[in-house]
Amino acid sequence: MFLATFGDPDPSFTGVPHRNAVCKHRILDGPTLPGPPSPAWPAHAVWGDRVPLSATEATTYGSPFCGERADCFIVSLRFLHHEAPALTPGTRYAAPAESTRRTGCNELYSALGFGERTAPCAHPPCDPRDKVEMTLPTGCAVLAGYADQGTRSVDASVYVCRTAGSKAAWWRALIAAAQPMLGEGGAFVPIMVRGESCCFECAITQTLGKGGVWVLVL
Repeated sequence: MFLATFGDPDPSFTGVPHRNAVCKHRILDGPTLPGPPSPAWPAHAVWGDRVPLSATEATTYGSPFCGERADCFIVSLRFLHHEAPALTPGTRYAAPAESTRRTGCNELYSALGFGERTAPCAHPPCDPRDKVEMTLPTGCAVLAGYADQGTRSVDASVYVCRTAGSKAAWWRALIAAAQPMLGEGGAFVPIMVRGESCCFECAITQTLGKGGVWVLVL
């Protein structure tokens, strides 16, 4: 956010954060408030189940909170999430739940550094509006919602976050996957991010081929 403005006729708004005609040096994140560690990553479906792969998570942007300090703005972004039902012992689905996750621009940018992008495939690009379905291969589970700092609820190799077509869901899944798993010694799980030139099925196949445990953000 720091750009040279010498020589500009009016340098006041060139590369300088400003809001309501007030300029500051920089933008800082407000409280991110991930909430208490989730007990487990909630699984919606496991290998052998046939599921749609487009975004099903009802995640939207809430109104941001903006404040000021002497030399900077404080910005807190909000994701509003209505979770899909998760598998629970003795029943097929649990009741859905609502949650709010506060974050900031710096946390979003930092989460990008955890992701590895899929390689392009030979298939036509997937349209998120298409109802693409797939029978999950062995070792693959689809998540319902997001778990910050949780542990694994099922012993899978690839945990799929269905976010295609929803930028808010994509960011929410990414910042959740970038959190350390406190239930497993604070370890970080590597993240695979599907590129637009890779179809859903190839993204899953590529991630399974990596070996180990991964989170795939579709």
